[in-house]
Amino acid sequence: MKEPIQKNRLQRKIRRAQHLILHFLHTKRYAKKLDIYRKTPFDKIWRIESYLHLANPWLLLAAILALTAASLQGHIPSTTTIALGFVLLLHQKYRTWIENQLILLTAMIRNLWTKEIAWKK
Repeated sequence: MKEPIQKNRLQRKIRRAQHLILHFLHTKRYAKKLDIYRKTPFDKIWRIESYLHLANPWLLLAAILALTAASLQGHIPSTTTIALGFVLLLHQKYRTWIENQLILLTAMIRNLWTKEIAWKK
């Protein structure tokens, strides 16, 4: 039996995503400002993770919007791709990935107006 996502669980995920985004945006810059930053082999992983958390959700949104616009104009491959995306939502890992991308998008938009510094219990 599956139960729907609880509201507080979703809010907690969004808040964690907000902190993660701020971490990727500010930590390396802060270390450079303090002159304690040292280039390591980990930098390549840092760049990849930063891309996956900061750029990838926006690319997904742009792709969905472009496919939807093309589909509305009668473009068959776009319609097929959208249909495939809906079918893939039956797959747990794909559904989780889409959910996490939407959470990251929501967190980035919320960070534009407010940054939740304190965690509520």
